[in-house]
Amino acid sequence: VASDSGGVPEAVLDGVNGILVREGDLHGLRQALERCLLDKALRRTLGQAGRSRADQVFCMDRMASELTELLGGHHGLH
Repeated sequence: VASDSGGVPEAVLDGVNGILVREGDLHGLRQALERCLLDKALRRTLGQAGRSRADQVFCMDRMASELTELLGGHHGLH
């Protein structure tokens, strides 16, 4: 469960690997937390999808490779 502000929606895909709540929406936050607490299958599904997304999108090797490409080659980076 996360706020839909800043860069969070890039990492948390609503209903796929988490639940996004409008920033400042305390009622929505409470509902999302209760939903997760009461639904073991949902927790498992979101958790597995979150781990998979983190492994695919935010792994260090991938991020380093993309940064190297952005910098136009190796430029002494190892």
